[in-house]
Amino acid sequence: MSKGKIRKPAGYWTKELCKEEALKFKTKAEFRREAGAAYDAAHRLKCIDYVCEHMTPAHKPRGYWTKETCRKEAEKYSTKRDFAAGSATAYVTAKKSGWIDDICEHMIALTLPSGYWTKENCHKEALTHKTRVDLQRKCPSAYIRARANGWLDDICGHMTETQKPNGYWTKKRCAREAKRFNTRTEFARGCSAAYDAAVTNKWVSDICGHMEIKGSLRLRAVYAFTFASGHVYVGITCNIKRRLNDHLEHEGSAVFQHIKETGSSYEFEQLTPYVDVKAASKKERELITKYKAEGRAILNRTDGGELGGSVIKWTKDKCKREALKYDQRSLFRDGSSSAYGAALRDGYLDEICSHMVSGRGNGRYWTKERTALEAKKYNTRTEFKRGNGSAYGAACRNGWLNDICGHMIETAKPAGYWTKDNCAKEAKKYETRTAFKKGSSGAFTIAGRNGWLDDICEHMPKQKSKDHWTKENCQKEAIKCRTRSELKEVCYGAYRASLENGWLDEICGHMPSRRAVKNKKPT
Repeated sequence: MSKGKIRKPAGYWTKELCKEEALKFKTKAEFRREAGAAYDAAHRLKCIDYVCEHMTPAHKPRGYWTKETCRKEAEKYSTKRDFAAGSATAYVTAKKSGWIDDICEHMIALTLPSGYWTKENCHKEALTHKTRVDLQRKCPSAYIRARANGWLDDICGHMTETQKPNGYWTKKRCAREAKRFNTRTEFARGCSAAYDAAVTNKWVSDICGHMEIKGSLRLRAVYAFTFASGHVYVGITCNIKRRLNDHLEHEGSAVFQHIKETGSSYEFEQLTPYVDVKAASKKERELITKYKAEGRAILNRTDGGELGGSVIKWTKDKCKREALKYDQRSLFRDGSSSAYGAALRDGYLDEICSHMVSGRGNGRYWTKERTALEAKKYNTRTEFKRGNGSAYGAACRNGWLNDICGHMIETAKPAGYWTKDNCAKEAKKYETRTAFKKGSSGAFTIAGRNGWLDDICEHMPKQKSKDHWTKENCQKEAIKCRTRSELKEVCYGAYRASLENGWLDEICGHMPSRRAVKNKKPT
């Protein structure tokens, strides 16, 4: 039997058991969702009101939302957005009835009036933020207006500068920063700007002399186990401590087996610092040859020089192919940090990034010509902004946007566009109000706000009222369907009315049973 809920036998759900099950839930919706079998049984037994009498009504009775009840509901919220999310029916009723502004007077306006962001107001907003990034993230409207008008330097004078100016990372500053870290890896992660500058200018060896050098796929150290029995084992590793433990703990190690069989004491020694992997491999072979010539018993199973299973993934060619996926170094670093780090460490980052646009640059890359060329790749301003924010931002700052976007499709309608006539034309494209709302939310919202919906949606089929679904009408709909599932999907109103009134079995008598449908062989 598959795991999950156990199916109850026919006739299990009595009135008392339905009541017991219903007491676990607070609303009918929750009851139906979590215990559908008991819910359906309660409808068939015509005791749904009895078993759900303790529940909170999901819907207010018709006529409940008067202006006063809407006002009381609105008082619970501080913004219209919260009001609409928390009590949609009250919000919609108030909006349609023209009460919305009256009952929401106490609320905070999220949409500021046109022209609000003067230099003075931008400055007031800027004073509440510590960095430009913080201002841009938390109040983009003020930031964009200030940037477009050239006010940023004036209004952000109090802020902490998070991005250093070009030329900031001198050798002296990089050295001071490097002293905070114990390894080059920590330095690269802790202050990537200083580390990048040090690598680019070849200062790393000078300023990182105090750091502990760790091994890597490219840097290996040679080590040896020398035993009192005269045996010796030579190896190379990128992590001396880990390799020592491996030899002493893993049964597959020749060193482990020799100690187990002979009990011989040993000395462990690191023979070289971490050096280039090729030099380390060569040194290992030379030492094995030397010890053999001296007549020592070698525990190594090969002549040395093997690199184990470690393969250098990011070769220069692979890094270059990876870099070609990006048009800015910052995107390359964020999107493929391993390839970026390998290229930086091995000194060919500038070469493989020569095709890229400078992320910081000197602010002169996006000329009007380059920006116009970039804009031609996009069909709308929204696509342009998402596809290349740098070019879009330059166009905004320099006032070129209208000039270079003339070929684009205008997606946003101008203020006042949705008159009743235009809304009516738009509504004719759709067969139902639901499709209208999804396909043209702007026209639908304006029409609803101005009370035009009934007029402009006359051609659409009207939603059937609850009184429409008599037993006879439900029967007519059921005859069109082959299964109960199909009836539920195609005409939920008829299905729900039949379920609530106990007609479902009768009107679906012509339908095959679920088991018969399941076992029916394909023709």
